[in-house]
Amino acid sequence: MGRFDFITLYKVGDQIRMRVRTPLSRKRVLKSPEFRNTRIYAGRMARASKIGSKVYQSLPKEFRQFWMYRAFVGEAMTMLKQGQLNDKEVFGILWKTYAEVWQDKAVVENAEKNSRVKARNKPSSRQKNRAVRWHKKDSLPIRWDENLFIVFKSLVPEMRAP
Repeated sequence: MGRFDFITLYKVGDQIRMRVRTPLSRKRVLKSPEFRNTRIYAGRMARASKIGSKVYQSLPKEFRQFWMYRAFVGEAMTMLKQGQLNDKEVFGILWKTYAEVWQDKAVVENAEKNSRVKARNKPSSRQKNRAVRWHKKDSLPIRWDENLFIVFKSLVPEMRAP
């Protein structure tokens, strides 16, 4: 309906409502000494959220849950609030606590995967396809080949040596 100084009138349904406008503005929050602590905490929160985001992003996607991000930000905020650590140190502490385990696990899994692939694709001096026939009773090859390094326990009618 209208404004009169710091009073705003507006209509909701059949009622006329009145609200007192606040003299608070963006400029006042950014400049006024009254809001100094607000600005300090907003800056800390910005830094903490960046640190929490980095730690959260270093977790595997299938493991992440949003509450973890909020917890990381809260812990980072607490450490920054104490004022004894800088951003890199806080990130290092959180990363070692929560994400390093997953990083190490990924490295070990990659090493195991690569070693299995190397064992399967083991290069030989003579790369010939040799047929190996199996005894039905003993489940052992009739003829052993030097390149044969996997013994199958089941009955296989014919198999090519690697």
